Amino acid sequence: MATVTSSLAIGRQVAQQRIVKPRPDLKPAEVVAAQLKALKENEADNRGIARCFEFASPGNRLITGPLDNFITMLRITPYKVLLNHQKSLIGTTRESDGHAWMVVTIIDRNEQLAVLMFQLSKQERGNYQGCWMTDAVLPLPIQAIER
Repeated sequence: MATVTSSLAIGRQVAQQRIVKPRPDLKPAEVVAAQLKALKENEADNRGIARCFEFASPGNRLITGPLDNFITMLRITPYKVLLNHQKSLIGTTRESDGHAWMVVTIIDRNEQLAVLMFQLSKQERGNYQGCWMTDAVLPLPIQAIER
């Protein structure tokens, strides 16, 4: 059965925290908010990107990792809009059978609008058992938010 939760208040709570690491009590919107906060505050040493990478699921890391590759990926289109962005809005979380999806609207540092779909899954085993982690971030056409 699918559930829908409001992500705005959750995102604000996590955004106020300094550093968040994967743990089973975090909801999907809290994971995305932590990643967005890390990317918004990224500095020349890429510490923010590294914090974001901590929330990449093991399957995602196989595709996007190691960290040096992930850093390179975030510096090119369509993901560079996330780095040092001005604002983000996490849409409603849709959750079903250990998977969650949410649309995130970004206003980048150049005041351009971008829309991305975050896909997460709850890890069933290993060091991150019970943790929500990001499997993929997919760019969406701007028209997706106009419907």
